[in-house]
Amino acid sequence: MKSRWIGITVILISFFLGWLWISFQTLVDAPLSKSLKEPVIFEVMPGEALPSIVASLKENRLLDYPVWFRLLARLEDKSHKLKAGEYLLTPEMTPRELLDLLVSGKAHQRSLTLVEGWDFKQLIEAINTSELLRHSLTGLSKEAIMERLGFQGIEPEGRFLSDTY
Repeated sequence: MKSRWIGITVILISFFLGWLWISFQTLVDAPLSKSLKEPVIFEVMPGEALPSIVASLKENRLLDYPVWFRLLARLEDKSHKLKAGEYLLTPEMTPRELLDLLVSGKAHQRSLTLVEGWDFKQLIEAINTSELLRHSLTGLSKEAIMERLGFQGIEPEGRFLSDTY
């Protein structure tokens, strides 16, 4: 009688673990969130750890099953390989695809158009007014900027051609 209960318990535990595994596999290959209806930019800061990233995704309603995402990252040994950057999350993206994206470091690219014929002042103005760029050039003279770039004493005019970027 005792061995019968042990057998039944083992079978029930096996079914439960099988159900958990199937649920896990299903959820990590399903869309990130039901509330994600259009592409959104998500930023991972330098040095940010997996728990913080997952909390931010959950807080912004970009991830429906944070526990499964953390488990996936740990099972695939990727929890310490996440790279900083801005990432484009799409409605059809899965947790597995997001994890691969965060590990690859293929951040969302933004552009700044440099118009041929612009002088250095116009170029710096475009950089300063761009909301997409973070930089430390604001308020510096052209000489100070060139010095920071490692070109002390060199005139900046004509050095920044639009076809060189």
